[in-house]
Amino acid sequence: MKSLAPKPILIEKNFSKVAPALRQVFEEKFADARKTSPDRFVWDYWHIENQYSVLRTPARYFFPPALFKTLEKELVSYGQENLGCNGISDPWISLYTDGAYQNLHADSPHGPWAYVYSLTPWKKRIFRGGETLVAKDALLDFWPNFTRDRRNERGMEFEDLFKKIPPEFNQLTLFDPRLPHGVQEVRGTREPAKGRLVVHGWFVEPRPFLAGALSRNSRIAASASASLNENLRPLSKALRKYPELQGTLSVRVSISPAGIPGKQELLTHTLLNSENPRDSERPIQAIQEIAEAISVARFPKAPGKSTVTIPFLFRN
Repeated sequence: MKSLAPKPILIEKNFSKVAPALRQVFEEKFADARKTSPDRFVWDYWHIENQYSVLRTPARYFFPPALFKTLEKELVSYGQENLGCNGISDPWISLYTDGAYQNLHADSPHGPWAYVYSLTPWKKRIFRGGETLVAKDALLDFWPNFTRDRRNERGMEFEDLFKKIPPEFNQLTLFDPRLPHGVQEVRGTREPAKGRLVVHGWFVEPRPFLAGALSRNSRIAASASASLNENLRPLSKALRKYPELQGTLSVRVSISPAGIPGKQELLTHTLLNSENPRDSERPIQAIQEIAEAISVARFPKAPGKSTVTIPFLFRN
């Protein structure tokens, strides 16, 4: 497996093949400011004082069905292959013009991963702000991190406490939704076509995802799923000795035609010790125990190679 350090933020550039078409649909709707067609009246002005102020609408009904289904399929496939999440929540589009923002919040009940997919022509923007903000460890574990640099007496400032992620065009940003996050207030344009435009939601339905030969035959796939459940049942009990751990991880495992696990790849990992956030040993112990259990699992024989992506969720 690769590095065992937690990585609560993931960024995928050039994510969708339909990004230009999605952007074009949006721009055409605002090409004539005096046009009064029904699709100009779909926006909800979501305003909660000191918390949210943004225009939003369901993405499913905003884009043409074929375009939306392509984006939806790309998102679901990414979640299955990389997160072990087999679905997404119904996506929203949010539009930020002058004065729009999202104040800091956390929304972990929705799913193990939140995502923001940007359709903002970021390099051509005329506004300020609009970055996705995610709290850093320096804020989450504040007092141990509050140490002064003797060469610089400025203390801690905004960028020491929050990561600013520019919503570049066609970029998918994922993060652990337990982390306090928000959107920096947009300033500088009231024109919808020149604001910050993103599609966002959560990856949901965490469960193993089979790909390759094991998935091509329904009978073999059912047998593989049953074998996986049987092999991981003792592991599920063993992991109860880590009640202090929180977070999620996903592992992709190569399976030979003979049904024997091979290479394991740690795809994501947000585990932390809730009783001692600076402790890295307990999360690593749990990851190693998972790897050992997977290495001795056995699957049905299949006419070719396979992979399985397995998610593990820790909640205390």
